[in-house]
Amino acid sequence: MTDASPKELGSLRTTLADRFPAAELSGGGGFAWVFKADDLKLKMCVAVKLLKPTSDETAVNKFVHESNVGSALGQVPFTIKQLDFMAFQPLSSLPSESKTRSCVWHEPPYCDARFCLVSEWCDGGSLKVECDARSGDKPNPFPLDRVVKLMRCMATAVRGLHFKGYLHNDIALRNFVLVSKGGDEVKLGD
Repeated sequence: MTDASPKELGSLRTTLADRFPAAELSGGGGFAWVFKADDLKLKMCVAVKLLKPTSDETAVNKFVHESNVGSALGQVPFTIKQLDFMAFQPLSSLPSESKTRSCVWHEPPYCDARFCLVSEWCDGGSLKVECDARSGDKPNPFPLDRVVKLMRCMATAVRGLHFKGYLHNDIALRNFVLVSKGGDEVKLGD
C-alpha cells in the first residue's frame, strides 16, 4: 500500500499532528500518501493527501495543479470536494530557534515546503477494490439497479468536468470512491 518506513510514517504523523491528530495512513500512490484524519480546523473527518518528499519540480507543479483544479470543481456533482491546500515546512529543516510547533505553514512561494490537499473523506473505499472483491472463484456481480445508479454518478461527474472545460486523464475504477460501504453513490477524485 505504501513504501514509507515505520520511522517515516511516525515523522509524517508528527508533522500533521497540530491540525490532524491521530492521522491514519489510508493508502499511497506514486507521488503521495493519503491519510484519514479528524481535522481540528474544519471539525470533520477528512482525507489528507501529502506529497512525498521530492526535488522534482514537475511533481510539485502537478500537485499544485491538482489543487487548483480541485478548487475549481467544487460545484460539480459526484466529485470529491477539496477543502484546503497547504504548503508547510517540517521543523527538521528550520533553524532551532523556530522549532515551536511541528510544522510552519506557508503561502506561496513555497521554497522547500511540503504540500498537502485536504478533501472530504468517503468511507466506502475505491470502486476498484469492491469490484475486485466481487470477482475471483465465485463471482458476485452487482445488482443491475446498483450498477445503473453507480454509472449515473460516474457519468454525471465526467460530464460536469467536461462542462467546466476539464478533461480527466485517468478515468479508472480506482479513482471513483464509494461514499459509503456498499452504497449506491460514488465520487470521482484524483
